[in-house]
Amino acid sequence: MANTLLLAGGGHAHRHLLLHRLLKHLPDDRVVLVAPERFVAYGPMLPGLLCGKYRFRECHIDLAHLCERAGVELLYGRIAGIDQAARRAWLDDGRELGFSVASLNTGARPITALPGAEEHALSLFPVQHFLPLWQQLREHLSERTRPLSLGIVGDSSLAIEMALAIQESVQNDRRSSIPVELHLITTGSDLPADTERALQLRVALTLYQQKVRIHTRFPIGTIESDRVLSEHQQLLRLDQVILLNASGGGAWLESSGLTADASGRLTVESTLQVKGCEKLFAVGDVALNPAAPPLSLANASLEQQSQRLAHNLNACLKGEALKSGPFKTARTWVDLGSEQALTHWGQWIFAGPWVRRAKERLARRTMARYPGY
Repeated sequence: MANTLLLAGGGHAHRHLLLHRLLKHLPDDRVVLVAPERFVAYGPMLPGLLCGKYRFRECHIDLAHLCERAGVELLYGRIAGIDQAARRAWLDDGRELGFSVASLNTGARPITALPGAEEHALSLFPVQHFLPLWQQLREHLSERTRPLSLGIVGDSSLAIEMALAIQESVQNDRRSSIPVELHLITTGSDLPADTERALQLRVALTLYQQKVRIHTRFPIGTIESDRVLSEHQQLLRLDQVILLNASGGGAWLESSGLTADASGRLTVESTLQVKGCEKLFAVGDVALNPAAPPLSLANASLEQQSQRLAHNLNACLKGEALKSGPFKTARTWVDLGSEQALTHWGQWIFAGPWVRRAKERLARRTMARYPGY
């Protein structure tokens, strides 16, 4: 009997196993990738896109070309629910899919559900919707007569990179001499979260030098036209807010009977199986494996997990033994703007222009592997 493998989301792990054709399914098996958009952003290059260093197509992967080359069916939509016992999934438009094995790599949930977010904030994702709005904001800046207070909401390395990229972009813009007051707003106390203390201190120093104000332990409760209020009724006056995605997969996980932690992420075993679900796997921002290194923009860690995921999906379809065990510590890269970057590997931290050049070469080399680039 033919199997159906459902790949929910166009995240890094799913793209990696399709790019390298790591799925060894039988000819009669059906493989379906469900994604909301044809083009998906490559995270490490987004700060460069904001600065004008890259064009849209240079840092976006064409899922249609990727699936066509890999012989995989592509359906546009979002997963809205899963019944893992009955092995059924539902899309946001009501379509229903049956599956033999499913893998979740849907990325982080959007935080636009916050009160006032739809009316008074910009969301970074999807990027193709954000860019025209960002350009409008840049043009509006040239017409202002007083400083613009801009808030970036997020806890990840990407939030830091986007804040510093915006600062670099504004500083290099000769159309306006009006300064921008940048605020980085996080729910936790450490930034970036889940990284070594030495790296956090180095990042904090750079943010201070670049005059980016940090507001830790500030969970957004309400966004208004000229201010944001935390869940604890702290007030911060802002002219504009940019929202990055939160961690976790969204409310549909709990409504599907899947147990998520406080951040909305599913606990997975080292096999990448969702705890208590033999035929359901998860990886990326939607998953949490306490034994694995933090899931950040560190490609080494993500590629390790992609390899593990590919092997175990193949094994699960064939009824073979799954791979398990710890993952190796990953290298972390953080773009600091102004031609600077840092990388953390083991006990060592390296920083400088050469690190940024190395990061950019790695990103371009990764993108060059994808069809249609």
